[in-house]
Amino acid sequence: MFNEPDALIPNTSVQTFSVLVDQAIYAPLFYGDAEGRLHPGIATEMPTTANGGVSADLKTWTFKLRPGLKWSDGQPLTAEDVDFTWRLWTNPQFAAVNLVAFRLIQDAIISSDKLSITFTLKQAYAPFVTAWADAGRAPVPKHHYEKMDPSSIKKTEGLKPQVSSGPFTLKESKPGERYVVERNAHYYRASEGLPYLDSIVFRPIPNQDKI
Repeated sequence: MFNEPDALIPNTSVQTFSVLVDQAIYAPLFYGDAEGRLHPGIATEMPTTANGGVSADLKTWTFKLRPGLKWSDGQPLTAEDVDFTWRLWTNPQFAAVNLVAFRLIQDAIISSDKLSITFTLKQAYAPFVTAWADAGRAPVPKHHYEKMDPSSIKKTEGLKPQVSSGPFTLKESKPGERYVVERNAHYYRASEGLPYLDSIVFRPIPNQDKI
């Protein structure tokens, strides 16, 4: 990597190389493909007016999660985590890097089975789904962060997040040297044989003349 990541927690960095590692360790609600099209990730479907996922006035959005999702430590990943995430991001002490869509959230209701969350926005916002797309805006673990001071999360775990949800988990974090991720046994697509690799080593090399 031609730059050093500055943080590895969703919505704490705008650096390309931070997000590159994020893509390996977090599972997003939705993800974009190489042609710019969005697909459901840990969500079961893309919200549309046809399936009732979004209201005609673009102010009410419902995200449905896959059942049986787990964090890398084996704890359940549910709509409660999604709800906790946007509330954490909008806490000024957390200092999230992008709040354009999340500041519009007026209310959020979690279903009794904790598999869906319905957002009510203050005003219509057509790209609300894209605000949650890819690992840079993936949900964070409520059970892990809820007892931590929001202002300390990035300082204490910014480059060494302990709990994640993607195809890999962070095994080793040595800023300036390497970031090693290894296969996550609790990844929601593990039964498909994913990821294909056992581990990846990300090496920051700011001076490209050394390559």
